[in-house]
Amino acid sequence: MLRDRGPHPGRVRHVGNRLWLASRTVAVLPGSVVYLVGGVSLLAESGGGLAWLVLGIIGGIVGAVVNAWVLLVEIRR
Repeated sequence: MLRDRGPHPGRVRHVGNRLWLASRTVAVLPGSVVYLVGGVSLLAESGGGLAWLVLGIIGGIVGAVVNAWVLLVEIRR
């Protein structure tokens, strides 16, 4: 446990909360960036916009399968 006397001095922050936030950000950010790049390249009519969107769809499916694996198999152990 790490005590942080930041903006809320009565509140205790745990280091694990920051790690959890970082892991969620790392998990979500790449998929969002791929869709953003695909949308911008579609609007600019250059850069292979549809290829980026297909990459985002495939990445989303892979992410869903990994999440399902963790939820269905790893948690039961």
